[in-house]
Amino acid sequence: ELAKFHLLTYNVTFTLIQWNCDGFYPRLERLQQLIFDTAPTFICLQETNFTQSHNPQLKNYISYNFIRIAHLRASGGTSIFVSNDIYHQELHINTNLETIAVAAWCPNKLTICNVYIPPNYYLTNSEIADLIKQLPVPFLLVGDFNAHGAMWGSKLTFGRGKLIENLINDANLNLLNTGSSTYFHIQTGTFSSIDLSLCDPGIAPLLTWHTLDCLYDSNHFPIVISDNEPKEAVFLRKWKIAEADWDSFSLTVKEQINQTMFSNNINEAVSQFTDCIISSANLHIGKFYVTSTKKSVPWWNESCKLAVRKCKTALNKYRRTRNDQDLINFKKLRAQSRRVLKTSKQESWNQYV
Repeated sequence: ELAKFHLLTYNVTFTLIQWNCDGFYPRLERLQQLIFDTAPTFICLQETNFTQSHNPQLKNYISYNFIRIAHLRASGGTSIFVSNDIYHQELHINTNLETIAVAAWCPNKLTICNVYIPPNYYLTNSEIADLIKQLPVPFLLVGDFNAHGAMWGSKLTFGRGKLIENLINDANLNLLNTGSSTYFHIQTGTFSSIDLSLCDPGIAPLLTWHTLDCLYDSNHFPIVISDNEPKEAVFLRKWKIAEADWDSFSLTVKEQINQTMFSNNINEAVSQFTDCIISSANLHIGKFYVTSTKKSVPWWNESCKLAVRKCKTALNKYRRTRNDQDLINFKKLRAQSRRVLKTSKQESWNQYV
């Protein structure tokens, strides 16, 4: 039987977005804009707030989700979205933590694990250590740990932060965080670092880490982890089964088999037979692959761009001054930007229908 899939490699840049979105559906439009701005191959989201009835989808991505089922309302949860160009598979992790993991070939195998640990969860050292042991190397462990530690930018180390610091030392992990704030508490106007990115030492020198300067309407800054060196990644390529000319394909296979002098070596003979099938399939079936296109949301316009820019400028000013009036100004501009985006989406929909 003719295989339906074929692996193909292309030069790409590895880019992963790590973000506590504080609800997938309320932030969906801003997430689409984030994808437009960064073109990630992997998206790791925390606090997606899905229920069993939800079916989250992003164009050109395949989703894997951990969904809380023991709560009365939608809360917590984690998701990994993988570009549908990347060859990958889900990994099953035995843990009570809110985790989801995949293995992806970029082109070498890389394990990506995404975790969300709520503030009130009693985390033990053995629990997080057991999670690390289940991750095939090389691995990248990202998520919202809700942990405060001086090692990654907090003023003090306490509680869970001390546990994570000990884990990093005992398990010989590398911390990618640079000390930049990852969380903004808008009520108090304070910044902290509670989102962590950990990896094994083998891949740490290959990765860069930074936060974006826009919240994208959440209370966490998106984190970008990337490898700036283009490399070959494994892409999935499909045969055009629906458009195949099977009669011509069968005839060509038969002709090529009759014209081939097969080797007495079984491995060489199998390779020759496979070549007959593949060359015939290329002639009469053909293949296609999906290339991700960087498209913005249809309702995005200059008014949206200006409103978001003013909001981002106000936030950056407050980060510099820590002035109460600048915080109030940021809150006003944030509310205005939400209204502008909501109006733009409604007008775009009205024009469409």
